Amino acid sequence: MIPAVAGEGPLTISADQQIGLGDHFFKSGEYDRAVTAYETFLYFFPDHEQTEYSRLQIARAFLKTGKTEAALERFEKIYSEGSGTQFQVEAGFMAARCYTALGMKDRALSMLSLVGETTEDPAVRERIFYETGWTWLEAFPVLTETEIAAAAANFEQIPVTAGKRLHVQAVLDALEQARHDDDGLLASMKSPGLAGTLAVMPGAGYLYCGRYHDALISFLFNGAMMLAAWEAFDEGHEALGAVLSVVELGFYGGSIYGSMSAVHKHNHRRTSIFMEGLRSISAGFVPAGEGVEVRVSFQQPF
Repeated sequence: MIPAVAGEGPLTISADQQIGLGDHFFKSGEYDRAVTAYETFLYFFPDHEQTEYSRLQIARAFLKTGKTEAALERFEKIYSEGSGTQFQVEAGFMAARCYTALGMKDRALSMLSLVGETTEDPAVRERIFYETGWTWLEAFPVLTETEIAAAAANFEQIPVTAGKRLHVQAVLDALEQARHDDDGLLASMKSPGLAGTLAVMPGAGYLYCGRYHDALISFLFNGAMMLAAWEAFDEGHEALGAVLSVVELGFYGGSIYGSMSAVHKHNHRRTSIFMEGLRSISAGFVPAGEGVEVRVSFQQPF
C-alpha cells in the first residue's frame, strides 16, 4: 500500500498493475516513464517472479533512448546473474547487439557464443546463427569479402523452415550478388591506395572516384600553382618561387588525401545503400516471435 493524501484511504497497487503501467509507457515510446514504472515495481515487489522481466525492460528502454553503454551494463548483469531463463538468454542477445552498435564485433560474437553454450534449444541456436550473420554485416561501416562470406556461412546454417520465415534465402541471394556480380557491392568498391597513387597526377584520384568536378578543379588549380612557381624561379624570383612551392605542396598533398578520403566515403555510401536494401528484404536484426524481444534494428552508422 502507498500512503494517500490526508482524508483518503491508502492507495493500493498490485504487481500486475505496475508492470502493466511500465508496459504501457514502453509501447507508447515514453521510455523514461517506463523506466520509472519498472523501477517502482522492483522497489515494491523485489521478490516477484517478474523482476527479471522488469530489469530487462529497463535495459531495453535505455537502448531505445540511445544510452547503449548503460543498456549494455544492465544486460550483462542480467545475463551473468541469470539461471537459464528466457530472460537470461534474451539479455545475452541484447548485450551482443549493444556490442555491435558500439563497433565491438569480437565482443558481440563472443557473447553470442556464450549464449549458445547455455542452451540446446534449437530455436535459440537458429537465432544465434541468424544474429551472428547480422553482426558480421552490421559491425562494419564498409563491407569486404571477409564479412560477407562470414555472414553467409552463418545464414546457411539456419534450417529451411526457420529460413523461410526470416527470408534467409533472399538475404543469401543478395550476399551472393554482392560478392560475384559485375555490378555487385564488391565490384563497385574503390581502392584508397589506388586513388592515392593516381592522385600523384593532380585530379586523377578524384577522376577515379567519379568526382569529375573536383578532378577538374584539382588539375587546373595545382597546374596553375606549379606553373606560377616555375615561372617565378625562371625569372629569378627565388623567394616568391619558394613561397608558391610551399603553398602548392600543401594543396598537392591535400589533393592526394582528398582523393583517398573520397574513396572511403564512396565505399561507405555503397555499403549503406546495400545494407538498407538488405534490411528491406529481411526480417530485421531480431527474428520476429523469438524470446521476449520485439524488433530492433541498427539503422545508425557504426
